[in-house]
Amino acid sequence: MTKPQRSAEHLAPKQVAAKTTAQRLTLRHVRSVFRLLVEVRDLGSSPLAWRRHMVAALLKLVEGSTGLAAEAVIPKKPGNPRLLGMVIGGVSDLRLVAIYRALMERGGYSLDLRHEGLANPTNATFTRTRQQMAENRAWRQRPDLDPWHTLDCEYFICSNRYLPSRGCVHLIILTRSGRERPFDELERRLVALFHAELSRLWRQTVDDSTVELPPHLQQTLELLLGGSSEKQIVARLDLSPHTVHDHVKRLYRRFQVNSRAQLLARLSHSPLVRAPRLCVDLLKSGDDHRFNSVDTAEAELGPESPTIKPFHPGFRAARA
Repeated sequence: MTKPQRSAEHLAPKQVAAKTTAQRLTLRHVRSVFRLLVEVRDLGSSPLAWRRHMVAALLKLVEGSTGLAAEAVIPKKPGNPRLLGMVIGGVSDLRLVAIYRALMERGGYSLDLRHEGLANPTNATFTRTRQQMAENRAWRQRPDLDPWHTLDCEYFICSNRYLPSRGCVHLIILTRSGRERPFDELERRLVALFHAELSRLWRQTVDDSTVELPPHLQQTLELLLGGSSEKQIVARLDLSPHTVHDHVKRLYRRFQVNSRAQLLARLSHSPLVRAPRLCVDLLKSGDDHRFNSVDTAEAELGPESPTIKPFHPGFRAARA
């Protein structure tokens, strides 16, 4: 006889604690996110280069199938937003590229990009299923571009950050097919942390408290912001573990934090982590169409690129 499954409220305390811990961001997660921020910063002079690398790295981070990212310039009159610097990873078929572009333009991921609709919901990262995404009635007007009958994607992480000073929304969409497991809360929080810190770079770019650091503390801080552990800093700077640990403790006191995670969050908008350039800032006029096309080139991830092994091994789920 099959034993009835117990609901979450009937789980033993140890089971509940294990499940809660598995969904919690650890220092390893935070370091991987900030390492990616540094990599994006290093490629920041080229909007397509850093966004291409970002999409490929996020797909690896959460084991996604397809990734999209773009700047959506909010129209002042009724109509679709203007997409700039759009990058698609994990797909090369030209017809599918056009459908993915339409997915962003028409707000198929539950964000209204019309000027009067920005409150629904901005600065958010959420998960969606194909059924939830398909509730957007705008697709009925263009059945030839209907993604829900064409694309092999069942689960979504959708993230947006509104940049009012630029008049645009930065968008990230990651997908999985119906043959894979849904995105979990930990993966959503990883993307949310990265996107929130990335948008903070565009909003805040000055932190004077880093200017007067002694050279040895400055070097240690730069390596910490790059995601290095104390052991890695010891090898990189050829210092003793005691000396590096002392430098880290002095940085904690300097910036009034109690952990490396807090230090990373505190200094994510410092000049050491420069804001990557946006396409909208590089336009010379409204007739400048340099960033209107879709970039589908796959980024090559090197051995130092961030990666996180998932706590929950993926499982194959039959499509409903």
